Amino acid sequence: MFQTGRTTFRLLMSCKRTWRITSRPSWRMSLRDSVRNEEAVMDSRNDIIVYAEYNEKKEIDRLTLECLGAGRRLADDWGCGLGAVIIGENMSGPVNELINYSVDHVYVADSPGLKEFHPELYCGVMARLCRKIEPRAVLFGNTLPGLDLAPRVSFSLDTGLVTDCVAMWIEEGRVVLSKPVYSGNVIAEYNIESKPAVITVRAKTQEKAQRCDAYNGKIIPIAEMIDEKDVTVRVMERVLELEEGPQLDDADIIVAGGRGIGSKEGFGLLAELAKTLGAALGASRPPCDLGWINAKAQVGQTGEIVGPSVYIAVGISGSTQHIVGMYTSRTIIAINKDAQAPIFDIADYGIVGNYEEIIPSFSNALVAECV
Repeated sequence: MFQTGRTTFRLLMSCKRTWRITSRPSWRMSLRDSVRNEEAVMDSRNDIIVYAEYNEKKEIDRLTLECLGAGRRLADDWGCGLGAVIIGENMSGPVNELINYSVDHVYVADSPGLKEFHPELYCGVMARLCRKIEPRAVLFGNTLPGLDLAPRVSFSLDTGLVTDCVAMWIEEGRVVLSKPVYSGNVIAEYNIESKPAVITVRAKTQEKAQRCDAYNGKIIPIAEMIDEKDVTVRVMERVLELEEGPQLDDADIIVAGGRGIGSKEGFGLLAELAKTLGAALGASRPPCDLGWINAKAQVGQTGEIVGPSVYIAVGISGSTQHIVGMYTSRTIIAINKDAQAPIFDIADYGIVGNYEEIIPSFSNALVAECV
């Protein structure tokens, strides 16, 4: 069914293949603890649950807090509880932090074998938990781990999946999801008939959950995990790149460059502007492919999806692949020497000229304003 300015789809998924997942205790529990956990699990049936991500310092990810905010609103409308699932090793810190965000149940899989993100192991934990508590919906952040894990969980549970959602609400007892399609030119609405609905949430589209230190949530250990003999992928090495300054996924201001920058040295000029503004440095795909800037800086359909307060596009023509990753920015400023560049069609402010002349003047004006 099609409507003016909006497309409505119904998404149904049917999967024939199943994965064999066996259980193994990740730690020993007393019989009393086991009974208490079973009672807690029975109490948490039909929850909405959120897969919680965290950084190297074991701080809860900002997008996870946004998912918790969206999950709490859905749970209140549905009249059910809100749960969070966290997987890793030595998780007491982030677990205690999650409880403070109005989470009714925090499910914890804490084991040395789960220290590093592993999609097969993590999927095993999530799938077994979902089979036990039968949640109404499972929310993931639209991150690289989330986009790796969510389809696996959906496939394992033979249920529907909608990715990159920007809005969700309850209508006639079912969750309705909306997401941009066709490079953001159309907003599509989806219903998932199966249970649970598996959803990934785009960053900066939901209000973060509010901290509430007095909230009385329950911590429930998860004692099952996938058997290692079923694991087909091994983690051989993990390399962490040094990250300095604001990052694309949570930056309030982003300065991004395109092919029009012309060289690796040109990005040095943008980096100075970004430092002055306290902004993150981004890029369209061509500069990343040419090695002018790290591939992690890529914004677009095959890179980061961002929505900062201010997005400054320098030397970016405005291809569909790039626009789909940044068009939700609140204010877009375009700098390009080509007055016909498509980027000006979506820009709130546009400057036609050579960036080599404009950026230094811009930076000097900012410095003078701050003095």
